[in-house]
Amino acid sequence: MAAATDRQTKDLSQIQLAAQRLVQEIRTQSKPQACLLNNITELVSEPISLEHLVTSIQTPITPDKTLPREDIVFLEACLRNPSWIDLYPSAEKAVTDIQQRTISTIIPTKAFAQRSQFDPGSAPELEQDEIRDCQGMAFAGLRILRHLHVISSILHINPSLELISCLATFSDQQDVWTSKECALEANTTLSTTVPGFAGDADGLQQLLSALLEQKVRPLFAKSKNPAVTDQARKAIQSLSVPTEFNEQETENKPWKYADVYIVTVFRWIVNQLQACMTEKIWHLIIPPLLALIDDESTTNKVKGCETLMVLLKVTPSQFLQRTGLGDVFQDALTPCLSYLPSITPEEESIRLLNAVYPSLLSLTSTRYPMPQNGAQRITVLDKILRVGILTGYSHAGELVRIADMLVQRLSDIIELMGSMFVKHLQDIIPLLSSILSAPFATSYPPLLRSSVLALQVIILSGWPRLTSYRGDILKGLMICGKRINEEDVINSDLREVQDGIRANLRLLALAIKSRVDIGGELEMLLKSDPNIRSLLPVQKRLAEKEQRNWQIN
Repeated sequence: MAAATDRQTKDLSQIQLAAQRLVQEIRTQSKPQACLLNNITELVSEPISLEHLVTSIQTPITPDKTLPREDIVFLEACLRNPSWIDLYPSAEKAVTDIQQRTISTIIPTKAFAQRSQFDPGSAPELEQDEIRDCQGMAFAGLRILRHLHVISSILHINPSLELISCLATFSDQQDVWTSKECALEANTTLSTTVPGFAGDADGLQQLLSALLEQKVRPLFAKSKNPAVTDQARKAIQSLSVPTEFNEQETENKPWKYADVYIVTVFRWIVNQLQACMTEKIWHLIIPPLLALIDDESTTNKVKGCETLMVLLKVTPSQFLQRTGLGDVFQDALTPCLSYLPSITPEEESIRLLNAVYPSLLSLTSTRYPMPQNGAQRITVLDKILRVGILTGYSHAGELVRIADMLVQRLSDIIELMGSMFVKHLQDIIPLLSSILSAPFATSYPPLLRSSVLALQVIILSGWPRLTSYRGDILKGLMICGKRINEEDVINSDLREVQDGIRANLRLLALAIKSRVDIGGELEMLLKSDPNIRSLLPVQKRLAEKEQRNWQIN
C-alpha cells in the first residue's frame, strides 16, 4: 500500500511540474486548447486516489476558494480519464471540493462587469491578452467540471445548482469571457446534466425555479419596476419613478457591476422554458427581464429585448392578457425607438433597434392574435410605424446603415398590417422613391436592396391603392436602374437590385393595368430615355416605326 501511495505521489508530482511548465508557456497562446496538457498517459502508473489528488494541491484555500492556473491545468490532466481515478467510499467530499474550487476560479469576476462612474475603485478594463488567458483557464476548468460530472454519475451524485449556474454562465459565446470552445464545452455538459434534455419537464421546471429563486432573484432584488406587483401583474396604480444615477446604483445593481455573469444564466433559463412552465414561474422571470430592458445600457437593453422575444414564444396570449403586462412591456420598449444618432452611437443604435423592433412586433402579435383582435393590432402597428420608422428616418435617415435597418423593419410592419397600411402610403412612397433616386445611392447597395424589397411588399399588399402613386414609384425605380446601368462595374449586389427593379415594374404593371394605360406610359418613358430599355418588363417588342405594344408578363 505504501509503495502504491509513493508511486501516486511521484506521478502527481510529475504532472504538476508539467502543468507549471505549460502555464509559463501559454501566456501568449490564443487558443483555449493550449491550456491542456498532452502526452501524460506515460506519467500515470498507478490509479489516482481522489483524496490524494486533493491533498496534492498545495495551494492554501483562499477566502474566495480560487485555484492558481497550474492547479487548474493539473486537475484537468488528472481527471481526464476516469479509468485513472480510484473511487473510494468517501469520494463525494473530494468531488464536491474540487468542483466548488474550480467554479470559484473560472466564474467571471468583477473585472468583466461594466464600470460605474460612482465606483472609483473599479479595476481597469482587461486587455485582450488577459481575456484570452481567462478564456483558456475557463476552458480547462469546464473540462474539469465535465470530468467530475462523469465521476459524479458513477457515484450517483446529483448536479448542484452551482454547477448548472456555472455551465450556463459559459453557454453563450457572445460573452466576452466565453470563447467558442468554452461555449461548446459548457453546452455539451449541460446536455447531459439538465433533466429537461432527457424529457423530464417536471424536473426541468424545478431546476429552473430553483435557479431563479436562489441565484437570479437575490441579485435583482433591488431592481424593481413600480408598474409590476410582486406576483408579476400590472399594478393598478403605478407611480413613475424617475431614473436616478447615484452612489447607490452600484449597490442596487450587482448583476451589472459585480456578478455580471448572472444575466447570461437568466437568459439561459428563459431559453429552456416550455409553455407548460411559464405561468408557474412567471413571477420570478419578469423582474429581472424588465430590469434589463429598463437599464440605461444599450447592451443590457438588447439582451432584455432578445430575452423577451424568447419568452413570448412560450407565453399564451390569454395568459399575457390576464397579467396586464402587455402595456408594461410596450411602455418599456417604445422609448428605445428613439435611441438614434447622434445621441446614441450609430453601432449601438443599430444593434438596439434591430432587437427592439422584432420584440415589439412579437409582443403585438402575442397580445392581439388575429382575427379577433385585428383593430387593436393595427392601432399598435400604426404607432410603431409612425413613432419608430417615419420619425426615426426623419432624424437619422442620412446615415445609410440606420436607413437600411429602418427600411427592413418597415417591410416587417407592412407584412403584419396587410392592406391596412395604405393610410401611410403618402409618407412611405416618397421616402422610398427618394432613397432609390438619390444621386449616390449605388454606393451602398444594401439600402437599395432593402428599398426594392419594401416596394415589393407594398405592391403585393396595397396594389388597389397604387394608381395615384405610380409616378413616384416609377421615378425611383427608373432612376435607380439607370444609374446602375451607368456604373463602370456592376457587382453582384447591384445586379440583385437591378433584378428586383425589373420584378417590381412587372408587379406594378400587373397591379394597375386594368385602371391605367401603363403600357403607354412606359412607352413614353422609353422615348424620353432609350437607356432604360433593359429595365422594362417586355414580353415582345415591335421595333418598327409603328407604336410598340407592351405586353406585361
